[in-house]
Amino acid sequence: MPTYDHNIKAGNKGDIVKHTALIAALDSVVQQCNAQYFRYIDVYGGYAFNPILSGNEWVEGIGKIHSHADKVKNTDVKKYYEWYLSRPNLIGGIYPGSSLIAYDVITNTEIKPHITIHDISDKVIHNLDMAYTDVDGIRVIKNSAAPEDDSVQNADFIFIDPPGLYSAHNPSYPTIDDILETSSHNNQLAILIWIPVTISTATTPPSISKTTKDSMDTLLNAGYNISRFLWANGGRTVGCFLAYKLPSDATQKLQAATSEIAEIAGWQSTLDEPVMHITPD
Repeated sequence: MPTYDHNIKAGNKGDIVKHTALIAALDSVVQQCNAQYFRYIDVYGGYAFNPILSGNEWVEGIGKIHSHADKVKNTDVKKYYEWYLSRPNLIGGIYPGSSLIAYDVITNTEIKPHITIHDISDKVIHNLDMAYTDVDGIRVIKNSAAPEDDSVQNADFIFIDPPGLYSAHNPSYPTIDDILETSSHNNQLAILIWIPVTISTATTPPSISKTTKDSMDTLLNAGYNISRFLWANGGRTVGCFLAYKLPSDATQKLQAATSEIAEIAGWQSTLDEPVMHITPD
């Protein structure tokens, strides 16, 4: 797994999709859990929290939706706003990473968390250790998650958020097969994957890259649902997609929450089809 610093990107367009999806899906799955503990694994952990600093990419993500709390109707989007966007001025605050959001969702119930977080960056591990020192139920591991790990095989919910996919530009990033292998030994239907949507400039006009198309097809063929989001016509990264295996209620909640966040962000005002939910054949 490559080292990756998310501080600059924290709270960006991809995060507002990713984190509303995580809240909606995870909350639904946790609510259906009858055990005393809920086992969650974050395969590419990243920081527990990120400073919201002037000039970073949050301006185009949480910065765009922050003042539109009046448009929120969905209960999961409402949690996202109340928990993380309720400050009148975002600058100077912090934005949570996925592990902190997962901790908040699980501890919002009476179920105790058993959370495993993997990362290989010294800076990230230091941040995670600071955030979770003396916090019961959280284990931080400085290595990459392996398919045979007990924490993977026995997880109630697997969250996979790589920095990107393997390409000539990023040869150290995982392939889609690597990502599938990580979760292939888990029989639970509670897996959520986030992947960026990139474009190829080899065509005129530029089109969705072969890497993105192939990864979506591979995941659909493996039985995953796909929700694809587009927020731009130009640039290298023009959107993201979620791939997930979830109970039907969690699937519906995820789709409803992410559709609303895309609407609040105003992506449909510039794009014909900013949101697409795809079911495997």
